[in-house]
Amino acid sequence: MKLLVIITASFTFFILGCKKYEDGPRMSLYTKKERLSEKWKVDSAVQIDRVSGEEIDITNQFIKETFLFEKNKNYKIVTFSDDDSKYAIEIGTWEFSPKKTGIILKGIHEEFNADTKAKLSEETISKDITITKLLSDDLGLSYEMDDNKTYRLTLSPKD
Repeated sequence: MKLLVIITASFTFFILGCKKYEDGPRMSLYTKKERLSEKWKVDSAVQIDRVSGEEIDITNQFIKETFLFEKNKNYKIVTFSDDDSKYAIEIGTWEFSPKKTGIILKGIHEEFNADTKAKLSEETISKDITITKLLSDDLGLSYEMDDNKTYRLTLSPKD
């Protein structure tokens, strides 16, 4: 009987200790890599001012944005300007942070004129992004920018 109590307590502790992300899940049959490897669209985006704490819904700025994370650890992010005069493509490699609570993106960000397709700029980038939720059909990301703002995104698979 004592052994059964110890096994039950150990299993309960293990289950409760498995939650790695703020918004879950506790456990999954799919690996983190399998759940992340998908083409994603932004469902909601919030900008948080780290000084004042003010939150602004900026979902409309991300309507056309797509994130593609591949199992081979390549990624591609496509964005468009508000007036569709420019678009940007960011390509590179991704890897999980040491405790798999985030992803590290390393790549090249290129911006183009939408009409002429002329390259307007190019820069090498490295980003640390926190994963707040990682389900096969729901992804939560959070990242900070140099403008004293934190961005929180909720994404779902793009058809």
